[in-house]
Amino acid sequence: MKQINRLFHSTVLTHARGAFLAGLAALAVIALASSVLSPTRAAGDSHHDDGDGQPLAKEAEVLQLLSDYHAALAYGGDKLVAMASLWVKDSMLTLNNGTPYLGRDAVVGFFKNGPYYHNNWVSLAPEWKTTVKVHGNMAEATTECVATDVSVTPNVIKGVIQVNVVAVRHEGKWLFISMDNFTEPQI
Repeated sequence: MKQINRLFHSTVLTHARGAFLAGLAALAVIALASSVLSPTRAAGDSHHDDGDGQPLAKEAEVLQLLSDYHAALAYGGDKLVAMASLWVKDSMLTLNNGTPYLGRDAVVGFFKNGPYYHNNWVSLAPEWKTTVKVHGNMAEATTECVATDVSVTPNVIKGVIQVNVVAVRHEGKWLFISMDNFTEPQI
């Protein structure tokens, strides 16, 4: 028994155990530092900030703009007022590289006459397919809209739309200045 105790309390083993723990701690510090200090994250690249030290807050505000857009697409209530509040006056919407809708009124007119407001549809947005890149008071974002008819059980997917936007910070609020929508081919 004394030999076993000596083996586990030997100077060599104590140093080896200490070196192992020190190495493990160093790896943990490196991993933590690289995850915290990394300039790119899943939500986007914010190292192009304008220097006010608020890149994460700006990304969160742009993500909220995208969330408000999806909420304004949902059927029911007066969603056109909500939709209009998300666009600058001289904004532009382009669908599948077609003729653009120029100006907030034309953009809102498109949505007013579109299928979301005439059917019981909602727009679902997979979080992992959303990216945001903030460049000072301008941001680029991509997301996906899964048009879903909730009037039937089970719900039916009516279309999958890739959305690319440019947003600007206007009077303290993020608004869309342009949006390009591309309908994904059906599987």
